[in-house]
Amino acid sequence: MKSKFFSKGFTLLETIIYAVIFALISILVINMILMMTKSFSAFRVTRNINNSSEVAMERLVREIRWADDINAAESVFDSHPGKLVLNTIDPVTDLATTIEFFVSNGALMVREGISDAQPLISSKTEVTNFVFRQIIGSSVSKAVKVELELQSGQGDFQKKEKFYNSAILRRSY
Repeated sequence: MKSKFFSKGFTLLETIIYAVIFALISILVINMILMMTKSFSAFRVTRNINNSSEVAMERLVREIRWADDINAAESVFDSHPGKLVLNTIDPVTDLATTIEFFVSNGALMVREGISDAQPLISSKTEVTNFVFRQIIGSSVSKAVKVELELQSGQGDFQKKEKFYNSAILRRSY
């Protein structure tokens, strides 16, 4: 004699319940994957901006500090895109040279002497504001304030950040 409790197969109601449970779990998993992808994209954009700003500001401040003088005739202050030309000494040859910082096609560039300009920031990062301000506080020393705004990413993952720094020309006093 067969028991009715041990019949094979599923009823229609059981199949519908299992399908609903599977759909809910699938929706939760897909939403978690989408959230992780968005978080990773936002992290990558922030990382690009922070890495580019760290490299650019460190180089700018270092070169300003070790410069002998600011070439005010060739520099552009208080407007975007700014340009800073420093008169300095080449550490390898001990000869007078210049170092120039400027923006070209959204990229922050540096040119040492007569060599070709090199980018200071990642190609995934764009300069949206680059201003130099000459700080006049003493007749002896010279200083420069740098304002840099970088942008990275696209669409919902686009981010802009502003960075500021100041440096005194150590060889100017």
